[in-house]
Amino acid sequence: MSITLTNTVVRNIIVDYEGQVVQVVYTFVDATGKEWGNKGTAYFFVTMPEQPPNGYPDSWFQLPSSYIPTFLTLKNDAEVALTAKYLP
Repeated sequence: MSITLTNTVVRNIIVDYEGQVVQVVYTFVDATGKEWGNKGTAYFFVTMPEQPPNGYPDSWFQLPSSYIPTFLTLKNDAEVALTAKYLP
């Protein structure tokens, strides 16, 4: 039996503003939509950490700088909404 994986589906995105990293949890699916294998996790860094002796893990990526303003806006909007709701 042969399985052909046709797509990657993102299941969860966690933005760590202080750590300047976005954690993405994903799975692989076949043409019928069935998930195969365990969930994977990839990390997208604003600034790559110091390179480990054996090189970067395959799951580490450099986040394009064009995304940074989007995350700053999201952070600022969240702070404004939370402040208005809980600190009137």
